[in-house]
Amino acid sequence: MVSSLLNVQTTTASTTTSNVSIELTWLGVKILKKIMDNPDNCKEVAKDADDQVISSIVDLTTVSDGDSSSSISWSPVAEEIIVEAVQVLHRLVRTTGDAGKALRRKISENLHVVRNMRKILEHPGSHTELLTDAIGVLACLALDETGKEGIGSSPRVIRKLVPYLVVETPSAPSNRVELAKSAVEALLVLAVDSQRIALRILEELKVEGMQQLVDMLSSDSTELRSMAARLLAVLRVINSVAEHAHYNRTVDSALPLLLKAIKLEVEKLDALVVLVPAGEHGAHDANLEE
Repeated sequence: MVSSLLNVQTTTASTTTSNVSIELTWLGVKILKKIMDNPDNCKEVAKDADDQVISSIVDLTTVSDGDSSSSISWSPVAEEIIVEAVQVLHRLVRTTGDAGKALRRKISENLHVVRNMRKILEHPGSHTELLTDAIGVLACLALDETGKEGIGSSPRVIRKLVPYLVVETPSAPSNRVELAKSAVEALLVLAVDSQRIALRILEELKVEGMQQLVDMLSSDSTELRSMAARLLAVLRVINSVAEHAHYNRTVDSALPLLLKAIKLEVEKLDALVVLVPAGEHGAHDANLEE
């Protein structure tokens, strides 16, 4: 049923520019997104022998470059179609268990998915939420060996991730912080266990990018601080190239800041413990024993 719906909508979007066909495509993706809210339905996609559902979803994430008849030209309705399709794709690659592994492998093998996500990152009309989901797709695909190789072999993808490491302080919008988290996570997954990709990330980061990661250690987001610290650690450990020694100095200079951040977190936890009355501790312990 899902496959038939996507086939009809994808074909319509690719072969005609009528408002009716675009509206039908928009409706189809809306329905599909609702269906994929159920994790069991995502797992069913992994059983699709010919991968038609995956292929159709990926096709709907194609951003027009002006000379392609198989992509959706950028417009308010078309943008929403792309946004919904990327969200569906993100749901699929986040699926857990064996089905998730199968989905990430199948989607990684699609020849267009990395290119489509890259074009979204490069498109001036892409808003923060769309960028966050597109980067989230890349981060999940990097968990698959084929996906990691495909993304790591595209310098333009890594190059486009770096600018999103900047978090405006002190009052960065929450969606901007989420975008930074996605970018750090994608770079972290790519760098782990791959010296080649890690060195490519270093080359794209340059000293300025490394400093941006260091600045994240002062973020109000615990999750962002943690991921930035892990990425810095991976880049520091894996970098044994003499000409990149200046990167290591940037990382090393962040160690006092990292220790300070850890100390602040410990102090916050200690403060919370002090605020809890002793009687409540006893009641909590009694409940646990029960």
